[in-house]
Amino acid sequence: MKTYKRILLTSALFTVTSGAALAGGIVLEDEYTRYTKPVIEEEEEIVLEIEIEVEEEATPYWEILGMGGFGAFDAGDSTLDITGSEVDKLVQTNENDWETWTAQLGVGYVIPLFDAEEYSDEIQWFPAIEPQLNVYYLEGDIVGDVYRFESPDFNEADYSINLKSTRLMFDVALTLASWRDLSVFALAGIGPSWNRLDFSSHIDEGVDCDLNDVGVDSHTDTNFAYEFGGGVTYELTEHLALSAEYLFTGFDDLKLGNSDDVEDLDPSDFHLNSSAFLFGLRVMF
Repeated sequence: MKTYKRILLTSALFTVTSGAALAGGIVLEDEYTRYTKPVIEEEEEIVLEIEIEVEEEATPYWEILGMGGFGAFDAGDSTLDITGSEVDKLVQTNENDWETWTAQLGVGYVIPLFDAEEYSDEIQWFPAIEPQLNVYYLEGDIVGDVYRFESPDFNEADYSINLKSTRLMFDVALTLASWRDLSVFALAGIGPSWNRLDFSSHIDEGVDCDLNDVGVDSHTDTNFAYEFGGGVTYELTEHLALSAEYLFTGFDDLKLGNSDDVEDLDPSDFHLNSSAFLFGLRVMF
């Protein structure tokens, strides 16, 4: 925020006279002529307007965050216990497809650091820190191949997992640098996540074997999650700003539900990460 003061400068009044001053005029005479000349008085007022930028110290404030974007799941290579003698490998094939959609809603409290200014034409380093409480939602599909007995020679089926994830995160955002209305920040946080999974696998067409399709009941798993990332913010007005950020999220091991097709189905090593780009608004008050 810029603050200006207006300064008014007025010159003193001055009078210009010449000769000997008399009441009402100046008398000039010589031996030939005699006449009276009026006194010359001039008054001039000078007004100068000067804009002076005054540094204003930043103060704490609240903000509401609303963002949305797209992302991708990375399940890596997980294993699936089919029977006591068969462990299949799940090999994801869409880890680089940004087909997941995500949303964020949260609230934060911005705390200025190191006597930061509200607005500065010079770069300010680490001017603020912001604790946040955010709710995130992710939804998308994880698809891939099933390697029976963990061997690519027995790639005879494919699988699909529909995942809906909600997490409540306590984040801390540190403003790394700010310049005028633009700022760059880093963010990290932890919290619980609730993940709903639907798993199914299908035998590839043309495969001649005794394998069957597998379906798993919907299952909600509660897990620990962590995240970190960074982004930029640009203030449009005193109360509104645009924001864009990248966010990496790691989830604890996930479990599938029960299956009518396979007894005691259990993915013994099912890891999950997600990457997302979010764009939105910050309302400051």
